Amino acid sequence: MLIKSLGVVVLLHAAYGTIKFREANPDSLIESPPQEILLQLVVGFVIALVGTLYSLPPLGVVRGNSSKKENPKYVKPPPSSRSRDFDIFNHRMMPN
Repeated sequence: MLIKSLGVVVLLHAAYGTIKFREANPDSLIESPPQEILLQLVVGFVIALVGTLYSLPPLGVVRGNSSKKENPKYVKPPPSSRSRDFDIFNHRMMPN
């Protein structure tokens, strides 16, 4: 959480620097901000991204089962007459 907060603070500081740059140079709307502000944006984004990735819970293990009977969480799908009603359509050309 601390790393993510630091990244957000760096991003806010870069935004503040951009606002001050635009106020000091009102005629330079086409110019990009100085390189130090762009560097702050990249560094702030990377810090916030790393903080977000470190704050995630650990990923679960994914295992493939060769047999569906071994998996106790396997749920048998409903019969096709009940679950496939939505995609039944006549795609053949009607005779003249």
